[in-house]
Amino acid sequence: KDIYKWRFPLGPIQGLWGGSLYTAQPLRDLIKKHFNTINMQQSPIDFWAALANLDQGTIEYHHINNLPRNEMAASIYGSAAYPFAFETVGPYWDGGLGEQLPAAKCAHECKKRGIDTVVCFLTGPMMKTRSTKGHPTQTKPKISRWLHKRIEPAIMVAMNELAKDDIRVAKYKYQGINFIVIRPIKGLPGATSLNFSNINAIEQNQIGYESATRILAKAGYKNG
Repeated sequence: KDIYKWRFPLGPIQGLWGGSLYTAQPLRDLIKKHFNTINMQQSPIDFWAALANLDQGTIEYHHINNLPRNEMAASIYGSAAYPFAFETVGPYWDGGLGEQLPAAKCAHECKKRGIDTVVCFLTGPMMKTRSTKGHPTQTKPKISRWLHKRIEPAIMVAMNELAKDDIRVAKYKYQGINFIVIRPIKGLPGATSLNFSNINAIEQNQIGYESATRILAKAGYKNG
């Protein structure tokens, strides 16, 4: 409920003419409430957001630190606007619609800075069984559970393949850049694209830590 909610009064049916299944106004409000534009402008860490421009059919990369303050929050929301589930912001949806992993952009920025390694963090593989007893999706209407069970797995397969292709293209284009891909060694319990509950957060974090430690060790990096 802090990220999205059903459209009132007809829920997903209203999405047929509302542009999205849900409204992500709660997410917009959350960003507006907590996002600090001054801290972002002064941060020594570059923060980029990838957005799919539906009007141009292109992927855009917005350097959030350098944007005017009134555009920062909009770009951050746009990069989080899950296609078809959340409404667009202007012509923008989540950049993952056209490029699942911005590996080439990362490699380009690293090369400019003399950095030879790109570390990518992915959240797959996903669990085969999406909904279990007590899972938050069980409280949603049947049509929502059907979407999670049937459509999302197909989307995740496509997303995984797109991510692999993005890395292959980046490796070919930017030879000499080393890519380390960190992803869970097993499915994250309760993890679905539109599940933002923290019920399984501790277990998910532990799986992520163990996976990262193992992968980095193979790449020659030691703890500490």
